[in-house]
Amino acid sequence: MDNKLKNDYDRTRKSLILRLQETRVGVSWNEFYEIYERMIYAICLKRGLSDADAKDVRQTAAIRIHERIRTYDSKRARFHSWIGMIVRY
Repeated sequence: MDNKLKNDYDRTRKSLILRLQETRVGVSWNEFYEIYERMIYAICLKRGLSDADAKDVRQTAAIRIHERIRTYDSKRARFHSWIGMIVRY
């Protein structure tokens, strides 16, 4: 993992997650996508998807995350792990 990507992940704070859980649109979702779209895409490529399919799954996963963000519980999983589970299914 390159340093830029690691720094982006490290920027995830409880405040961002809370903002995502409280709002359906806006700056928080743009911030989320800027940070996590590369991670989601990388997961897809590691699963053997083509570039086009990985981009499609990335979009679908972003929608699923948006729909399910209110169910995220930090006591059950790390945020990155939770995202990974959604992307994989």
